[in-house]
Amino acid sequence: MDKIKFQQIHHQLNVAQSALTNAKNLLKELEGASGSGENKLEPGTYGKFVGDHMVLEDGTKVEIPANYASKSTLVHGDKLKQYEENGEKKFKQVERVKRFRIEGILAKKEGRWHVVTSDGSYRVLDKAVEHYSGVEGDVVVILLPLDDKYAPFAAIESIAGKTPPVQASEPVKVAPKPEVKRVIKQPVPFKKFPVKPAMPVVVKPAPVVPVAPVAPTPPQATPVPIEPVKVLGEDDLR
Repeated sequence: MDKIKFQQIHHQLNVAQSALTNAKNLLKELEGASGSGENKLEPGTYGKFVGDHMVLEDGTKVEIPANYASKSTLVHGDKLKQYEENGEKKFKQVERVKRFRIEGILAKKEGRWHVVTSDGSYRVLDKAVEHYSGVEGDVVVILLPLDDKYAPFAAIESIAGKTPPVQASEPVKVAPKPEVKRVIKQPVPFKKFPVKPAMPVVVKPAPVVPVAPVAPTPPQATPVPIEPVKVLGEDDLR
């Protein structure tokens, strides 16, 4: 067999084996993530909210505090969880159904509050009406499950012209600031260093430069007066 072809086949086998190993690792990661999600399921009892109580998977009815249901705007069909914390039973909304809004008029029937809409009449929690200080004739916006428009209960989202009272929050305790002690540093004493005597300055005399003798100036010649030449005439020659 040709040596080059043998090397190519060997290389392709290594690539295939590496791809298969990576695929197996990814599959293990996916299986581990799925298993970890089930293990992380918080302990508690799960059920379905049906307006004023929760129905567990075995059909048991569990009362829901009306104050919690109204402030949390629970809608018929929401999934809840009941659990204990410090010996106290608590509820938590874990899944919300799809909702739709509809407007109606607040009315009282047989001593219970209802909201009358174009699609029908829906029971609402008394605590929710009290929360908004609602009265008969108020225009109310309610929430209903999208897949069950004829559910017997609705949740109040708002009442026209009214807002729920704001609960006073507990005062925030501010921890006192720790006292900071100021440390006054003492001045560092000035340390005197001995002054060394100045070195005497020796002034050296400047060297004497000999001056070359000046050559004497030669005497100037005295000018000799020149007598004018007398021109003799014919009379002088006689």
